Amino acid sequence: MTTLSDKQLHDLARLGAIARLKELDQEAAALRKMFPGMKQVPEHAPEHAPAAPKVRRRKGRMRSEAARKAHSEKMKAYWAKKRGEQAAPAPEPEAAGKAQATNPAETTRLAPARNKTAPKRAHQERAVQRKAAKRAKKKG
Repeated sequence: MTTLSDKQLHDLARLGAIARLKELDQEAAALRKMFPGMKQVPEHAPEHAPAAPKVRRRKGRMRSEAARKAHSEKMKAYWAKKRGEQAAPAPEPEAAGKAQATNPAETTRLAPARNKTAPKRAHQERAVQRKAAKRAKKKG
């Protein structure tokens, strides 16, 4: 078995690289013939797609701890009332808490809760009543 010197290995690798480049050029020419409308890619084209734009997260309203606690108590009372339970009275805020709660910069307005199912139920009940009236009219 013969061993090759570093120079001989380098020369053989170079010849192999040249042969491979010729094969690639022939393959590219064949592709260009197949797809004549295809634009040629510039040599300085990026190797990867550009990064997607960062998605901005929406920030919630900033409320003080006192405002969050007051809202929590109101909602607990609201749901207790909805369930028919006796709502525990909300604890009185301390004097310092009252000063913070009345500060318009820290208070938040909450939209009144809407019962979205009530109109649907009323509509369904009217429809049932109309059907019953039609049936009674046909029988009678």
